[in-house]
Amino acid sequence: MPNQTPPPVPTQSVMTNTQGLATRPWIAWFTTLGQLFGFNQTIEAAGTALPQELALNFLSPLTATDNPGNGSTDIGYAAPPASYSVQFGTENVVATGNDFGQSIVNFPTSFSDIPKVLVNPTSYPRDANTPLTCYATNITANGFTINLACAVPTGGGGATIDNQIAVDWVAIG
Repeated sequence: MPNQTPPPVPTQSVMTNTQGLATRPWIAWFTTLGQLFGFNQTIEAAGTALPQELALNFLSPLTATDNPGNGSTDIGYAAPPASYSVQFGTENVVATGNDFGQSIVNFPTSFSDIPKVLVNPTSYPRDANTPLTCYATNITANGFTINLACAVPTGGGGATIDNQIAVDWVAIG
């Protein structure tokens, strides 16, 4: 780069922004340094140049990674999967007469990987006052097991699954 003499730094420069006028004597100096040493870059949004700022801040889900081998900063975006599948249904868990019940659900169509499964009982083991825990186990690409447990074991208060319990389920994968 040939020797260049920067223009004299003004004692004052005025910048207009949304909050009115502001005195910024250093703005012209940084602009001149950027032009001399080549670190000014124009940032565009949809082809329209934006005002130059001292920093560029990327918010999630965007990422900025230094790539010195290419002489660039690479910007990335974590895109959602190209496709996913949602399956759902209702499984009836039979009355067991004790404090635990299970039922195996086979998906209508197998997933390509292990899905996330949500289960929710829509009826009660005895009555609306009987606490019940419902959860999925043994989750595979082909199906899962619904587990029901009364919160008060048989020996501790006699809560048992005396009615068939409908359980809604959703699998996403």
